[in-house]
Amino acid sequence: ALSSGGEYSLIHSTQGQTDTYTDTGLANGTMYYYVITAQFEETESAYSNEASASPMGTVTLSMSDISGAYDQGETFEFSIYLENAYGIAGIEIHVADTPESITMTSVTAGERLEGFGNISQSDFNGELTLLWFDFTGAVLPAGSGEIFKVTYQVNDDAPDGSCELSFTELTTFADSAGNAYFVSGDSASFDVGSPDAYLEIIPVAE
Repeated sequence: ALSSGGEYSLIHSTQGQTDTYTDTGLANGTMYYYVITAQFEETESAYSNEASASPMGTVTLSMSDISGAYDQGETFEFSIYLENAYGIAGIEIHVADTPESITMTSVTAGERLEGFGNISQSDFNGELTLLWFDFTGAVLPAGSGEIFKVTYQVNDDAPDGSCELSFTELTTFADSAGNAYFVSGDSASFDVGSPDAYLEIIPVAE
């Protein structure tokens, strides 16, 4: 049923002992309500306790390859890509650098968001926050491709060694009704600190 308490319609019947069933072809963000009954010959039991669920799809985030070494003070650019099979009305992405080594200097819209909606960004305590929305209520349609280009600068006090960029659990994508999608994302890593070279001149007497 589409409302608590019914009206219910029969979607599946089975014989024997079955404890699972997958309902397909549903709409993301819609709450569905379920009950079951048992039947013996011509006698059917009363409804069971009601259960409810709201299906949501998954969107996939990825980062461009940033492998390599960057010295303190250097800048580099990387892109964030989105693959979504459903319309998206709001984006909130959180990217953490571990250990804290870099600072965002600029953000521009990628090809999928260029000239479409509004973006904002902040970088606080080693976490980059990227927002996108549209005041008119327009929805980013299904598709795949680049959504943000980010320029980072390596901090002067960044420790030498490996640094990882990853999407945090605060990353959220929502549909036009405010329902959140599941998010799958990868990570990327790079090295901080280029090897130092030393030149020593040793005079040799003839």
